[in-house]
Amino acid sequence: MTRAVTFTLLFLSVARLAFAADERAADAMITRGLELRREGKSVEALEMLQRAHAIAPSPRSLGQLGLVELSLDHWSEAEDHLAASIVTAQDPWVHKNRALLDQALSLAKSHVGQIALSGPDGATVTIGGKIIGTLPHAQPVRVGEGTAIVTATAPGFKQFILSVPVQAGMETPLKIALDPVDVRPPVPSNSPPMSPPSPTPSTTPSPTPDLSTHYSWRTW
Repeated sequence: MTRAVTFTLLFLSVARLAFAADERAADAMITRGLELRREGKSVEALEMLQRAHAIAPSPRSLGQLGLVELSLDHWSEAEDHLAASIVTAQDPWVHKNRALLDQALSLAKSHVGQIALSGPDGATVTIGGKIIGTLPHAQPVRVGEGTAIVTATAPGFKQFILSVPVQAGMETPLKIALDPVDVRPPVPSNSPPMSPPSPTPSTTPSPTPDLSTHYSWRTW
């Protein structure tokens, strides 16, 4: 067996052990996330599940993310994660919980609307703090019902920001208009330069002679 083959096998073995350790850590985090949900701490549960998914992504972590997001009314995020989980229908956890996931996905979709974006090419668009991409954007963006904050930026233009109402099941068209940044130079002042103030005679009194320099005073 050559040294290269030995090194490759060793690397694969270490990688498998690291992946198994990540899976165990992620499972523990998911378990803790479920406990937090049962305690009514959905925000903390979401953070824990996000950490689990970052360590070891899986259909289970996607599904659990979608379920906790649904409880927090994060409709579009729940839709994305639940749909991604259901895609892997052969996964044992998905197969076991398919009816629940389908029901949750239908509920999420019923609270999602769309924003159809148009505007200057190259502008970067953000909706609800999430970067959507640059214009032109071919497909409408799916957004949870309510009010969405839309911003757009481009070099040489002022930032565009608008609060957009989104209605579930409806498409809201939004045309983004960017105003150029005012780059005109400042207007020079025609006022003459100010003259320095004239010096004034000093009125500081003459110092009193220090007698201590001529006499030595003693205390008894």
